[in-house]
Amino acid sequence: MRSYELLTKKKIVSKNIEDIIEEVSQIYQNSRHDAEKYLKKARKLETMLGSGPAIVYCWFYSIPQKWKSVEPKIFELMNLTSSFDLETISLISTEKVVPTLKSFIFPNEILRQLKNFCYAVKEIYSTWEKFSESIYNESIFDLFKVLRKYNDTRITFKNLSAMKIFVGMEDDFLILDTHVSRVLGIRRQYLHEVKTNIPYYKGVLEFSELISNGVGVPAAKWSLSIWFEKAKISADELLTCIKLTHTTEEEKCPHF
Repeated sequence: MRSYELLTKKKIVSKNIEDIIEEVSQIYQNSRHDAEKYLKKARKLETMLGSGPAIVYCWFYSIPQKWKSVEPKIFELMNLTSSFDLETISLISTEKVVPTLKSFIFPNEILRQLKNFCYAVKEIYSTWEKFSESIYNESIFDLFKVLRKYNDTRITFKNLSAMKIFVGMEDDFLILDTHVSRVLGIRRQYLHEVKTNIPYYKGVLEFSELISNGVGVPAAKWSLSIWFEKAKISADELLTCIKLTHTTEEEKCPHF
């Protein structure tokens, strides 16, 4: 049995593939420019800010809050932690960081999970740069298995896919948020399991490949277009420090 057939057999996916392709095609036509603009900007993060900030930016995709409120806090936190220096994060006090995260639900828990994630990266890869190389070279499932051996790191296929797209520069992954899952017909009660279960996520990737073939666009682009349309946001509202033209050293993220 192919992995995506497992999703339909277990009634995890409830919509017809032809209907999904038709809807995704229309959404992509409506929001392709935002998706492509944001993709270009996000893929500049590692070059402009370093591997640590780019990877942690992706890690925060697992936080279930509106991204427009999450994103600025990532960069505030970056300033507090010397660009997410692994040693600095391990030693930083809760009292210093939690005020920055106070707008999040359960800020202490998020900080603990971020520290645990950074600890796992340090233990396994020793540096952000070596982890970045692994994101680029290793399969998402190998990364998942290794990182999930460490407890409470908040690693899912949602934020790992963001890492694959924005750091690994791969186009065949999708960031499976509630908007994308709804368009794909993934039942809400299965969403967490799909993001943390290897056979189910393999099914999602196979399913998304069928959609990509039907739409004629890779998953990273059409899934981001869904996000922009359904969340009613614009690429111009995000990553405002990243310019799409050539950027000099003096112009790099001046307000950070």
